[in-house]
Amino acid sequence: MFIAYAIRYDYGALLPSMVVDLSLTELKLGGAIFTSYFIAYMVFSPIMGGLTDRFTAKPIVVMGCALMGLGSLMLSFSKSLLEACMWYGLAGVGAAGTWTPVSAATQRWFSRERRGLALGFMIVGICTGFGVTSLVTPYILDAYSWRTCWLILGVISLLVALIVLLAFQENPNIYLSGKGHVKKLYLDVDAWLVGVSYMLVGFAILVPFTYLPMYSIKEVGAGSWISIWLISLIAVGGVAGALTLPALSDRVSDRRRVIVLSNGLVVVSSLIALLKTVEAVMASAVIFGLAYGAIWPLYGSCASEYFGEENAGKVVGFWTLFLGIGSIASPIASGALADATGTIASPLALASMVAALSLLPLTAIKRVKALKST
Repeated sequence: MFIAYAIRYDYGALLPSMVVDLSLTELKLGGAIFTSYFIAYMVFSPIMGGLTDRFTAKPIVVMGCALMGLGSLMLSFSKSLLEACMWYGLAGVGAAGTWTPVSAATQRWFSRERRGLALGFMIVGICTGFGVTSLVTPYILDAYSWRTCWLILGVISLLVALIVLLAFQENPNIYLSGKGHVKKLYLDVDAWLVGVSYMLVGFAILVPFTYLPMYSIKEVGAGSWISIWLISLIAVGGVAGALTLPALSDRVSDRRRVIVLSNGLVVVSSLIALLKTVEAVMASAVIFGLAYGAIWPLYGSCASEYFGEENAGKVVGFWTLFLGIGSIASPIASGALADATGTIASPLALASMVAALSLLPLTAIKRVKALKST
């Protein structure tokens, strides 16, 4: 998970250099590269989830890390927008083979009373990934270029694939039949409501990651180093959020209560950033990190709780379709809004509103019984 999310979220820090070097005249074109990643991620996540339910997580994760590595490595050689979209899209295919299978397997390994915390520990790896790279990236950019950054990330991902192949041991007995009622799942109202909420908060989450560093430089007047440190602050907050709120959800009867809290923190963090001071932006990054660290394990843990462990991969993959829609729309819509209004503050305000809307579907969800395998 470390390398998967370092590849995903280092994009925001590298975007300014990529825009100049690839002669992209508008922010929304830079957003199109990120969108190509999420199109691939959205399309292939249900496939990876279904394969995980039927087989095991290990071969899917090995393949995913290998494809991420190849895509990132080739992205470093891109000469045009089309090439950048193609190779970052391949990295998105690989990313679909990380979170979905690992999340599904983790839900099989742990009971309901520990499931949220277990998924939270996974997020610690994610936050560590983009936190460390955000500190290292400025040095590499100063000494070399954005191309070198992608090259290094690609090589690391390929090495991780090799490590997982040789060292990861998995008990196949934890995998059930993997033949749950897929059609019934896709027609379930609660599954759609969770998916819509996931889509909306996914839209909102990407805005700070993509534009907060640039916003701090251009409109708050922060130095370039502070803008990079913002990602590290998000990572620190993410670790705290991952280890507290998911654990809290293990102790309450309905995880939705904690999800409402985490999504509400996204609303608050985006509003604080609009104060346009360095202190406010830094505080916004920490609060946003708390929410980020909690959101993914909270939504993920609902999969097996509502639909059964044997369907965890399918459910996470299905919900990732919704997340993909939000993630595809977010960089394009926020970039176009920034270009139209002439300020990056407008996408941050939009993120706050969309995060608030993500709370509405949750209020209509009724606790459902797990679907049974046949």
